[in-house]
Amino acid sequence: MVRWIILAVLVVAVSATVPLAVSYLPADVSGPVPASRTEESEGPPPEVVVEGEPTFNFGIMSEQDEGVETWVVRNQGEGPLRLRFVEKPCTCTGVKIGEDRASMVEGEEFVVDPGDQVEIALTWETRQKIGEFSTFARFATNDYERNPTFTLTIEGTVTPSVVVNPPRLDFPATPSDEEISLSTMVFSPTMPELAITGEPKTSRPGSLVPEIRPLTDEELQKFNEERTSQSFGPSHAHVEGEPAHDHETIPQLSAGYLLTVTLKPGMPLGRFADAVGLKTDHPLKPALEIPVSGQIVGPISAMPERVYMPGITSSRGRSTNVTLNVRNHDQTAFTVRIPESLREVLETSIDPEPTASERDLYRQYRMEVRVPKGAKPGQYRGTIVLQTDHPQAEEIKIPVDVLIRGG
Repeated sequence: MVRWIILAVLVVAVSATVPLAVSYLPADVSGPVPASRTEESEGPPPEVVVEGEPTFNFGIMSEQDEGVETWVVRNQGEGPLRLRFVEKPCTCTGVKIGEDRASMVEGEEFVVDPGDQVEIALTWETRQKIGEFSTFARFATNDYERNPTFTLTIEGTVTPSVVVNPPRLDFPATPSDEEISLSTMVFSPTMPELAITGEPKTSRPGSLVPEIRPLTDEELQKFNEERTSQSFGPSHAHVEGEPAHDHETIPQLSAGYLLTVTLKPGMPLGRFADAVGLKTDHPLKPALEIPVSGQIVGPISAMPERVYMPGITSSRGRSTNVTLNVRNHDQTAFTVRIPESLREVLETSIDPEPTASERDLYRQYRMEVRVPKGAKPGQYRGTIVLQTDHPQAEEIKIPVDVLIRGG
């Protein structure tokens, strides 16, 4: 009887410890857990020696480029050296080994006999990663006493193949009868002798005229000095579009270009978007498209361009003002046409601002837009048309959106 009691106690004790043991198992037990070192074996040990520095700094590279660096790994011990590829951080990194440069996958082993050596090459793709770049490959060995693991690392800075600074040209509100020009710099951090091939082009050759020229020796010297000082000054600022570099990695440019786009008179009123096409001899960036945008305004402009009057109480009404700037005309007469959709709820009047001096480039008028008391509640939309006697602007259109509440 005593023996059965002891046996029952033991069964209960073992049963109680099972949940405790299970709770300390790894969360994912569906597959083997990678080890950081190879299995131990009998016999004389190997001795792994990695020639050179384990970290390679490539300096600067272009985006969408590829690189490769090779290390020699020697076994100067008396036993076979087993190398196992343990891990890498991303698909942008590859590992190749041996004379035939066979690709290795994580978990694969390679044996180096005593006195022999093998080459391990790391390949990497910069893809679209701009800025600091780092990748690695980690290996486990059976050299347990000295180097059970070692890591080969790649690092450096990735830059656009060709830098455009500023990266786009955006013209401010420009009168349709005026000419204005904007410029940008074009150069390559990874190809200092970059050449522009052919003439720049736009889809509006008569209205958007691009011209490009090489920097003079003096301009190029000044630009090189600015790049260096901006990268290593107290504020650590750098040229837009180009990542900051270490002092030793910034190559001095032997070529750079100034692209100037001139907006000619006669463009249609309103916003526009275009691009300047450039051809280069850079193998990774043979073609460039530099965005160009802006707004063309006529000799009469309205500020604001749209009248928006929400939440008006019918019993109180409301008014707002629109400033009309008029160029190239001393005295302008306006006739206001209110659409039928707004006639019941909208009143307008236009008066000149105080007389401007002869040196002023434009005259100003104030248009008052009123929702009178007692206007019928509802939402009203339409466009006020101003007819003028200006020889370059027969009419001006101003959209209106009004919301009137009861009360």
